[in-house]
Amino acid sequence: MARVANRSIKFLMLVGMVLSTQASAEPEQKLSKPLNLGEFAKTPQVARPRPAANKQDPVVRPPADSALITGAIDKKDSAAANSQESDVARFCSNIADQALDARVAWQQKELEATESKLKLRIAELEAKRAEYEEWLKLREEFLKKAEDSVVEIYSRMNPEAAAQQIASMADDTAAAVLAKLRVRVASAILNEMEPARGAHLADTLAGMRRTDDGKAKK
Repeated sequence: MARVANRSIKFLMLVGMVLSTQASAEPEQKLSKPLNLGEFAKTPQVARPRPAANKQDPVVRPPADSALITGAIDKKDSAAANSQESDVARFCSNIADQALDARVAWQQKELEATESKLKLRIAELEAKRAEYEEWLKLREEFLKKAEDSVVEIYSRMNPEAAAQQIASMADDTAAAVLAKLRVRVASAILNEMEPARGAHLADTLAGMRRTDDGKAKK
């Protein structure tokens, strides 16, 4: 307070000096109003500091265009992301389609190979069946050659004479006659033949009987 009073006094003295200088320079000019030094002597009131208000961090609001700019950027980013996702989905779809096509092609190739093997096997079985049917046909013809009358004649002949005649026959005819004869008569005739010829006819006769046994079992 003392400092303020001293400053006020100095200020008043300075003002008085200025006024006296102006009065001496312009003697004719009269003061319209006498100077009241008491007003200057009043102690100026010191302004009390006001309590500081709670300062809050100012909210920085983006300009109006920033929302539009941000929205545009967001839209661009979302559009780019959607484009990338669509590209990835399209790529995955293409890969899946190619894998499916490759698998279908492989399965079709395997099926064609299996079908070829099956056709080959069927052809082999058909060939076997045709061969068997041909064999049955020949056998039927073979058995028809030995008629009952001829068989009856050889059954009544001497085994030695019958052996000579039957040995001179073809293998099919001789075996057919022996097959029609009774077992005892056929064995006697074979006993009178040469060993090689008799063995050959016996093998032929055994093959015929095996075929008959197989057919009877079926």
